[in-house]
Amino acid sequence: MSLFLSYLIIPLVFLLLVINIIFRVKIIKAYKRLKNSRVQLDGGMLMKTDLIREKYKDYPQEDVDNLVQFTRSLRKLVLFAASGFIIILIVFLILYSQQA
Repeated sequence: MSLFLSYLIIPLVFLLLVINIIFRVKIIKAYKRLKNSRVQLDGGMLMKTDLIREKYKDYPQEDVDNLVQFTRSLRKLVLFAASGFIIILIVFLILYSQQA
């Protein structure tokens, strides 16, 4: 069982790394679009889509949609990183408990 889990960790880490890179590329593209349209994002609104739509209602709809997409991508990246960390931690704890 522990050998199986050990071999499971390596592809899992590579999978998490590839998905992390994909999310980062999406975030960088969305950031460039926002930067080109000169939309300033308030850091306190990163996780609040409704407040973003309310505050930036005077901006063009395309810019607001890009801003919402950017914040969604950031939230997904944070959630994915946290869940990946927890999965790897659980597998290592299982391996450690079986060796002891």
